[in-house]
Amino acid sequence: MMRTQKIIPSLHPRLRTLAEYKARIEARIAAEMKRPLPDSIYLRSLKRLRLQAKDEAIAITKRLSSDGPSRPSAA
Repeated sequence: MMRTQKIIPSLHPRLRTLAEYKARIEARIAAEMKRPLPDSIYLRSLKRLRLQAKDEAIAITKRLSSDGPSRPSAA
């Protein structure tokens, strides 16, 4: 129980950092899209980074809302 209480507060700053990181990536995507000939490989890598940040943020949000470590659901 004590371990969970220490982990969860440290997730809030990580969630904030991920949101800022995702915003920076989105700005880079927008800037690349404005170019006359956007680099599709660079865009793909940026979009992959954005998706990874989004997935991690979702996992953290679920963990915070469940007040404990995430458990796989029984399908």
